[in-house]
Amino acid sequence: VGEGGSALNPAGGEIVHGTGVIGFAGEVRALPYAEAGETGVYGAGQVGVKGAGSTGRGGVFASERSAQLQLVPAPRTRIVEQESFIPTVATEPGRLGPSLPKAGRGGDLMALSDDQGQCSLWFCVHGSRRDAPARWTQVLLGPAFDGRD
Repeated sequence: VGEGGSALNPAGGEIVHGTGVIGFAGEVRALPYAEAGETGVYGAGQVGVKGAGSTGRGGVFASERSAQLQLVPAPRTRIVEQESFIPTVATEPGRLGPSLPKAGRGGDLMALSDDQGQCSLWFCVHGSRRDAPARWTQVLLGPAFDGRD
């Protein structure tokens, strides 16, 4: 039997509390400080925020006046030269591209990994319609190289 616990809202008051056989079950209440134009959800830890969808998306980000997602660049030393390369496209035998959701929505971004651990990145350029499946394109990247840090 779990002892339970709680999480406090920085603006004051409890936002999650739980006890029971599971160890922690809870209820989430609106965060008053988030309504004032600040961060709506904040996660800090080894994994800050994790979303997992069983049949839907793991996360949805929307904005009318700004980018939907910001990845804050990690600083590195200046890269002064770039090598030229001829991009290649991932395919399955006998067809262009891998199996991707035909019910994709424009703007979907999907990372895939094959049975060899090779990853590729795909972007939905046109959402599905009644008469046509979604259209996807591979996000072409530069040549792969081994990490050093």
